[in-house]
Formats: sequence, C-alpha cells, structure tokens
Amino acid sequence: MKNQIFETKFKINITESNINIVNYNKIIEINDSNIIIEYNNKLLKIYGNNLTIKKMIDDEILIQGKKEVSSFKLDDIDEMTILGKNKLNFYVGHETYQIKGTKRLNVLKYMYYYYLRRNKKEGKNNEFLGL
Repeated sequence: MKNQIFETKFKINITESNINIVNYNKIIEINDSNIIIEYNNKLLKIYGNNLTIKKMIDDEILIQGKKEVSSFKLDDIDEMTILGKNKLNFYVGHETYQIKGTKRLNVLKYMYYYYLRRNKKEGKNNEFLGL
C-alpha cells in the first residue's frame, strides 16, 4: 500500500513548459543552459535556454525554460525495446532515451520500422525482424 501512495521509482514528466523529475539522487550541475541530475547511478542531461528550478521539494524538482529537442538518426540507434503499451526505450552508445506517449501512440510501429530498416541495411531482406 505504501508503494502505491509514495512513488519510489525515478520518473520524469516533460510538458511544453515544464520538466518534473521525481526520485532523483542529486543535482550535479545547474546553469541556465543545462542541468545534470544523477539518478540510479545514471546521469540525466537537460539542455535548453533560461532553465530555472521553480520548485524543489525533497526528491522532486520542477524545471522551467525553453528545452532543446534532440533528434536521432535511425542508423545511430543501437537497439530498441518496448516497455508497456506506449513506452519505447532506445539506446545510443551508453545513453538510454525513452519516448512515452498517450494511448494513441503505437510504439510497435516505430520498432517495426527500425528493425525492418536495420535488416535491409544488413542484407537480411526476408528474415525475422526480432519482434
């Protein structure tokens, strides 16, 4: 019952105007263009302009500012995994990124396209996609 009331897992929620982070370990660096936060022996790097901390309570932090959008080429992605109905993790080097959407987001479609493209690049045109 306690775990249902008090969230214990690291969680990040990004909206158009805010970044809300729950259950982080510590803030490593903070300035108006980037914030680095440690969680579960990993680092979260947030880049943007005019980044400011608007609220800080125990293990929760609310950040405001103009965030930069990251983009990745499919060829740069090492691997993908699906976590639940609408969560997709992808891995670039030693970094892990997560896409989480509403019920309408079909992450299987993106993973299918990734594996289809990867198999074609490797010359495996009619082979199992790994899904």
